Amino acid sequence: MTATSEQGEYERLPRSNFTRLLPLRKDRTAAAGASQTEARLARQRLRSWGKRVMLLLGLSALLLFAARYYPSLPGPECAPNCAYVDLSGQRYPGASLRSAVFFGANLHTIDFSGADLYLTNFGEANLREAGLRNVDMAQATLGLADLRGANLRGANLRGADLRGADLRGADLSGADLRGATLMDANLERAILHATTLTETNLQRASLRRADLKGAALRRADLRDADLRLSNLQEADLTGADLHGAILP
Repeated sequence: MTATSEQGEYERLPRSNFTRLLPLRKDRTAAAGASQTEARLARQRLRSWGKRVMLLLGLSALLLFAARYYPSLPGPECAPNCAYVDLSGQRYPGASLRSAVFFGANLHTIDFSGADLYLTNFGEANLREAGLRNVDMAQATLGLADLRGANLRGANLRGADLRGADLRGADLSGADLRGATLMDANLERAILHATTLTETNLQRASLRRADLKGAALRRADLRDADLRLSNLQEADLTGADLHGAILP
């Protein structure tokens, strides 16, 4: 067969097969490009998440270091003996002041929120309108202290000595006063929502107009206490001693 005849035979071949192959090639090229783009984006996302994880790990390590070597925020310079000092209006949230002495100190509107005040002596101190939310004041001495209008929400006052303390209008919602001594304390108009007063000594305490809704007063000593106009709705008085008490 001559070259001319071969060319003729080629020209007579159906062109439809070739035209169908061209789109397939384009589709494969586009698919390969899309696959590469997706792979590149996946690598970028992976690097981004890796950076975030490394940042979080670094912050965690920093926080652990700070917690180990700087366990609490600093307190006043006078600590541990701050008797009779004037610290009114100062802020020491989260400070560690265990067993410190603030006897007779002027602490009006001071902020001790979240502080560790275990075994601290606040006898006869002025704590009017003080910020004492979520403090640990277990076993603290607060005899004759002025706590009018103080914020003691969620405070731990287990076993604290509050004999003769003035707590008029103080907010003790959710506070834990199990085993605390509140003999002769003034709690008029105090807010004691869901406060734990189990086995608390409230002899001769004034609870006039106090809000004791949902308070736990199981086995509390309420002898000769004044409960006139107080709100005892949903309060638990199981085993409480109410001899001589003036009830609502």
